[in-house]
Amino acid sequence: MNYLFKRSGYYYLQGDYERAAQLYTLEIEREPEQPAHYLARAACLLNVMQKERALADIERALKLNPKSYVALELRGNYA
Repeated sequence: MNYLFKRSGYYYLQGDYERAAQLYTLEIEREPEQPAHYLARAACLLNVMQKERALADIERALKLNPKSYVALELRGNYA
């Protein structure tokens, strides 16, 4: 189902984090006000050891939703 309807999630589950990050980037371009897209891309970037880029996405997500527990936890773990 993820392959058909949420391809970025499919690639994430398959461990293809770079391809998933590319697709999350497209989702960000379509819906830049959605903090979940930034957090999903941040998770991909952390898996491919791109900590600075991931932290930038986490900060963007926090600007959109300052009370996001997921974003606060990720920032606490990786900042």
